[in-house]
Amino acid sequence: MVFRLSGYFKADGYIDFDKIRSLDWGGYALDDKNIFDEDADCLSLAINGIDAGSVFLVRGMDVSANSNRVECLIFESTKERLEEFQRFDFDLELPLLDCVLFDEEIRFLVFRPATFDKDMMYFGPSSFLNSAVCGEGWRKIF
Repeated sequence: MVFRLSGYFKADGYIDFDKIRSLDWGGYALDDKNIFDEDADCLSLAINGIDAGSVFLVRGMDVSANSNRVECLIFESTKERLEEFQRFDFDLELPLLDCVLFDEEIRFLVFRPATFDKDMMYFGPSSFLNSAVCGEGWRKIF
């Protein structure tokens, strides 16, 4: 699965916008890194709207390195679980690094940066983005 996911990234670890566009997906960016409250509600609704039962979370550096062994967190796409993995008292270090959320079929991607100097980005079909992107501050990438 991570091998398939790596096809959405360039060798330098950045999202391959050309690949994303070739899927007829759109992209939005937010000058934030947190998925809480309204953002978590909207993302949960969008994920459930495409019938994705679980969300996978991996470190961005593992995807770009095309590693054979990858630490992966799998959880339900509820608001509570989307918020929980970002908390400081969470057991894994995954949330402290650039990470990528996606579903098993890779019907959407969420790039969540570790720091505030990068934008969080959502990618997917318009049916996903219309539900996932809510609130203020989002800007369309393409």
